[in-house]
Amino acid sequence: MAALAKTDWTVTIGQRDRDQLTRFRKCFATLKIGDAVKTYPANGIPLPDKEQFGLHKYVRFVNTMPPIDGYVYKVDKANWKLLIYYGDYDPAAAAALVEIPDSTAPAEFTIELEITGE
Repeated sequence: MAALAKTDWTVTIGQRDRDQLTRFRKCFATLKIGDAVKTYPANGIPLPDKEQFGLHKYVRFVNTMPPIDGYVYKVDKANWKLLIYYGDYDPAAAAALVEIPDSTAPAEFTIELEITGE
C-alpha cells in the first residue's frame, strides 16, 4: 500500500504576518490529509515545502493547535515531518505516548499550525 506523501496535503493559509519584535515571518495554516487508504509512513508524514508557508531559510517555531480526535501531533523540525501519537494507558508501557504504526491508514484529518521562521 502507498504511504502518505507531502504532495497529499491540502494547505489553506489563514494569515501571514511578521512579528514586530523579532521580525520573524509567521504563518497560520490549516492542513488536511488522509483518505483511509494510504498508510502512515515510518518516521512521520513529510510536510509540504517551507516555501508554501512563506518561509525561505528555516523554521524557528511550530505550534500545533490542540486536536479533538484523541491523537497528539508533533512536528519534527529537523526532518520536517508530522508525527502522530496516541495515548498508551497501560501502566506497564514504556511511554505514555506511542507513535501510530506505519501500517495505519488514517482517515482524513485536519491540523492547524502556527509556523514562525525566516
